Amino acid sequence: MFKQILVAFDSTAASQKALDAAVELHRLHPDSSLIITHVSLDKSRRDSTMYEHSMNTQTDHQPAMEKEQFDTRQDENNKLNQALLSAKEVLDSRNIHAEFYPLTGSPAEAIVDYAIHKGADLIIVGRTEKSSFQKRFLGSVSETIVEKARCPVLVMR
Repeated sequence: MFKQILVAFDSTAASQKALDAAVELHRLHPDSSLIITHVSLDKSRRDSTMYEHSMNTQTDHQPAMEKEQFDTRQDENNKLNQALLSAKEVLDSRNIHAEFYPLTGSPAEAIVDYAIHKGADLIIVGRTEKSSFQKRFLGSVSETIVEKARCPVLVMR
């Protein structure tokens, strides 16, 4: 049925349900491959703009900006590694092999692009509840994935 199952995992309860669904599908179809991804936001464009601005204004804040930028990236990398390690521990405890790929960028776009690249025939994501205000201004990652994906998408609540 599904040969390549891509799971978007970010350690939330909803993404844990997505991982559990992938485990169950893999149990039913042991020849399927699991691909676990976690996306860290690409802040390089914004950070580089801020850095260029600080250079153009010749302020004293350049070292602080560089350190802040470095710290932000370190925090993102730590979250990324923690999420993937958490998923790996769950799968290892069930003797399930998976591929783990950290991605960077807009979460929905990165997931859809990577699913296409890997030839995934199913994407499983968790749906995090957002207020209508948040959805209006931030959008919904799971809804965008459903709209743009070229394969079926299973959204777990």
